[in-house]
Amino acid sequence: MFSARLLCLSTLAVAVVAANLLQNPGFEQWNDDSTPSFWTVESRTRTGVYLETDTVAAGVSACRLVRRVSGTGNNAGVLQRVPVLPGRRYELSVWAWDDREDVLLRPYVTWRSPDSSYIRSKSLGATADSVGWQLLTGSDTAPPDSGFADIILRTYGTTNAVPGNRVLVDEVWFGTATGSPDTVRLWFTSDSLARQLIAFFDSARVSIDYCCYNSSRPDVSLALIRAHNRGVRVRVITDNTRLDDQWVAYLRGSGIIVWSDSGSSGSSNYMHHKFALRDLADADSTNDWLWNSSYNPNDGEVNADYALEVPSSELARAFRLEFEQMWGDTGSIPDPARARFHRTKTDVLPTHEFTVNGRRVRLYFSPQNRVVDTISSLAEQAGRELGFAVNAFTYDVLGLAMLDRHQHGITVFGTFDRANTGDPASQFWRLRPEGVPVLIDSYPFGSGTVHEKIMVVDSAITICGSANWSNNANFSNDENTLIIYDETLAARFLAEIVARYCEAGGTYPPAVAEPNQPILVHYPVGLSSPGRAGLADGGDCYDVLGRRVTGPVRAGVYFLALPGRRPQSVVVLR
Repeated sequence: MFSARLLCLSTLAVAVVAANLLQNPGFEQWNDDSTPSFWTVESRTRTGVYLETDTVAAGVSACRLVRRVSGTGNNAGVLQRVPVLPGRRYELSVWAWDDREDVLLRPYVTWRSPDSSYIRSKSLGATADSVGWQLLTGSDTAPPDSGFADIILRTYGTTNAVPGNRVLVDEVWFGTATGSPDTVRLWFTSDSLARQLIAFFDSARVSIDYCCYNSSRPDVSLALIRAHNRGVRVRVITDNTRLDDQWVAYLRGSGIIVWSDSGSSGSSNYMHHKFALRDLADADSTNDWLWNSSYNPNDGEVNADYALEVPSSELARAFRLEFEQMWGDTGSIPDPARARFHRTKTDVLPTHEFTVNGRRVRLYFSPQNRVVDTISSLAEQAGRELGFAVNAFTYDVLGLAMLDRHQHGITVFGTFDRANTGDPASQFWRLRPEGVPVLIDSYPFGSGTVHEKIMVVDSAITICGSANWSNNANFSNDENTLIIYDETLAARFLAEIVARYCEAGGTYPPAVAEPNQPILVHYPVGLSSPGRAGLADGGDCYDVLGRRVTGPVRAGVYFLALPGRRPQSVVVLR
């Protein structure tokens, strides 16, 4: 049976240390204003379902359930069906807002057989009237003959209840029970990273330190200005190439100081960080949050990116040491005389080891810690599998480490961003000719760019941050890299890596034959007289659309993939 517990809290624990089996658990995605994605609406005549943006538990939206009938008893709501394993214990938690006397929220789990036949249902109980978000949680063991569970969120009317009253629901969690709360949040592009970042800024009460290579979205700038206008101390650092951008002028015109590496030695290198810190400027360490990502919130851009929100004072304060080394001061005004960027920075962290919710985390900055060398060292230690998705990867040491692992029978696979494989130094051209299953991305949204820099080693270690895997990131740019030792978080990052890989035409587990993907990369051009596409020394010929050409070639550009050699583009003239 479900053993229900009711907690009324002013701050939120967002998840549990295990995979959430629900999709769109925070009601951030909607097909329209009355249909949350992945949820089924039971009956619109008994309970109305609406997008709620004014009162939310986390993120930028919740679900509002409005009772449309009178009297006592259950009405209707929303449900989602998920697969379960018989005999395994599961936990359900739901955040609810209930400040009306005659309507309640009553969450259920309905267990069903593999053919969807009904087995039994259990309730978590009901909400209590309270101004504020409350958490309902409970756990139960899946019956021996179960195959699915329906997670049902319904309104419930008390005596003499009248139509029109509502309850709010947000941040639903259902998965194997561990009893260990966790507040680390992991977002990907499908979670609307800009909206999550805006919500992060809107929650600030004391201070925001924002360090980002580029940030041209007007709604993100407006969130910073709103914070500044309500008395939050806002400090911003960006790359010197952004100083003439409109978003910088907008912030400065609103009274926010925007600092950069423009006066520093090596300003031609990138200030490439993408992190933010919230509420570190007071004495309360419990409200300290870190936002760390691969994401530049630019107007009109949609790339494959990730973001982490971490409630760790120790880790956030380590990032603040990096921030203030570039700011040149601990106060509101930067000090040009003391500010250090790029190769003038020193290692100011007292430790690189942290513990966040029981998991080990390591943090390194570039160029003072040479983060790509650290990544290469971890790659060398892979014992079973190494998967990755990366924007730019030109660092020879890391490429050789991956090749060595592949040659020792370790599964190595990954996806390269299409545009960056146009660099002759790309390690794609080291790995693929040796049979390593690496692919060029086919990301279908926005500009079609894989902008992530993520790696998972042995399904247990996640490497993420701002740093591409390049000489510049290792020796010159301002960058950060997090190394997280946690199988649950690694599973979520690995799912993202596999999604990009399968999207590019691969299968998982990867097959060595998969590097036959067409190559669409320009290299120094050679000339060829007209002829047939067949090559005397073997290999394949592709046109600019990636189609394999076997017959006579017409005038145009072609790409020759020769065994053991990098592909060459060839211009055929008539």
